[in-house]
Amino acid sequence: MTKNLKLTSNLAVALAASAFLVTSMQAATIFNGGAGGGTGGTDDFTTVGNWDNGVPNNTNTGTVASKNVTYDNQNDFDAKTVTFSGTTAVTADSAFTSQQRIYMENSTLTFQDSSAFTVSGFFSAGRANNANPATINWDSTGTFSASSLFLGRASDGVFTQSAGTVDVSANTANGLVFGTDTFSGTGSYTLSGGSVVAHQLLFAGAGGVFDFTAGSTGALTIVNAGADYTSALNAFITAGDITKDAGDSFVIDFSGGVTTLSVTAVPEPSTYALIAGALALVSVMIRRRK
Repeated sequence: MTKNLKLTSNLAVALAASAFLVTSMQAATIFNGGAGGGTGGTDDFTTVGNWDNGVPNNTNTGTVASKNVTYDNQNDFDAKTVTFSGTTAVTADSAFTSQQRIYMENSTLTFQDSSAFTVSGFFSAGRANNANPATINWDSTGTFSASSLFLGRASDGVFTQSAGTVDVSANTANGLVFGTDTFSGTGSYTLSGGSVVAHQLLFAGAGGVFDFTAGSTGALTIVNAGADYTSALNAFITAGDITKDAGDSFVIDFSGGVTTLSVTAVPEPSTYALIAGALALVSVMIRRRK
């Protein structure tokens, strides 16, 4: 009898655990708004009725597919895991105009397809103290636009880009900023594809890094009011603030009033040998014809 009770108890615990696991795996919410409507209307990101399972958080993850989405508070994207896809456009509500800016902490926002994000002020990822980083994954062919981008302050800020355009060139006092000199949070930017346009780079805190992945097809363009930024980029490279794969080399070009940094693959020694062999063969053939 005791054995049966124990088996029954263990079975109940197992079933409860399985139910919890299934519930956790299924926890998700889909944005069903996006038809316009102004403040608190059918396009508002934090209006409960615009989601089929409540406003998303880090366990109730959100999905927005080909919708118009507006935000009306600088903290609307805190503590959330959301994927934006299709032709989704995320913009500020018409009422959110004074000192428009975004503070994002303890969140992961992923942008896919041709989705876009716009804020007229600055975007700060990792501003408040939190053990978890604020992460943006930009895999969209669309445009992320802000006057400047701050990565890392009291907590870490992470930005990865594989496509599209990230434009943070409007604010001539900042641009793309990594960390601060008064907080311990670090910032990191990983570029595998697409283009980044910034007024300038600022590595204000220790540990910040802008990294070109191996074979990156991306480019970093610095506006700098039309002045040549080559020496500053070389200084950042020397300091280890800008990094690349060992198999690539940096290419810096100043033209048209902007400075562009990219990478190109360094040929393997065997490639050089093959080229030399080919040239030697061509030389022999030319001599024989003479």
